[in-house]
Amino acid sequence: MILDEDAKSLGIANNDIKLLEKAVSMLKTGRDKEMAYRLLLKYTKQTFKTDEEWVNWFKKNHKNLYFSEGDGYKFIII
Repeated sequence: MILDEDAKSLGIANNDIKLLEKAVSMLKTGRDKEMAYRLLLKYTKQTFKTDEEWVNWFKKNHKNLYFSEGDGYKFIII
């Protein structure tokens, strides 16, 4: 497995829900939005195009997200 430089730069493991929390927070603040989108697209099965869609999706589903290696190293909704 190749090290994810974005996750590494944030100091958060790629299988930690805090990575998605941080990415959504970055969208809300406007900080490093490109990185936030890369992380969200890489570690979820979602393809939202707007900040608002990502924020709403995460708010609705964060308690039901599970990291799955078998599903391509992504957070899935259980």
